[in-house]
Amino acid sequence: MNNTCRYLYRSIIQSCNKTFNTDIEAKLHVLNGIKNIIREQLKHKDENDIKQHLIDANTFIKENIIQAVYNNSTGNYKVQINPEQVKKGTITLGTKIEKDFP
Repeated sequence: MNNTCRYLYRSIIQSCNKTFNTDIEAKLHVLNGIKNIIREQLKHKDENDIKQHLIDANTFIKENIIQAVYNNSTGNYKVQINPEQVKKGTITLGTKIEKDFP
């Protein structure tokens, strides 16, 4: 794996750190899954395909995953959504699809 792939993997680590914050279990699960996929693809795919998969994974993590924190006292979840995520499309809150963030 060359330096470009290493840089892309480091970008994924940074995105996971930002997205999952203190949820170490989720962060490790995603990163281990990506490592396993890369190891498998090294056997069958060329480097450009691997780079594209890393770019796609990083984009997916940054734009599609939102981490919620459960509040024991109220029984509600607290979610922090970035403006970039709102611009990408509709937001699903439970089963209701909103066109704009409330």
